[in-house]
Amino acid sequence: MFFIPRVNVIASDEGFEVEIMGMTGIKYTEQDRVYFVDSEVLSDPYDIMIIPDYITIWGSTDRSEVSSDEKDRITNNILRAFTFRQLKVLVR
Repeated sequence: MFFIPRVNVIASDEGFEVEIMGMTGIKYTEQDRVYFVDSEVLSDPYDIMIIPDYITIWGSTDRSEVSSDEKDRITNNILRAFTFRQLKVLVR
């Protein structure tokens, strides 16, 4: 189940949060790790574009730290959260 604990944040009872940081970024928090997801706010027909290839651990410059499986899980969770908010997402 999803809920909105504060502005621009979508939280899940599964233990993750998705926060829209502005025009070009999403903060994804899961247990004790925080990830930055490159994104861009769009106009019709999509609301936002996310770029899974550029998912990084928050504050890290080493992009290789995030595995392909982690990127898939994070992307899927973001899509589910945005579907809850009725946002249309383009994945690049």
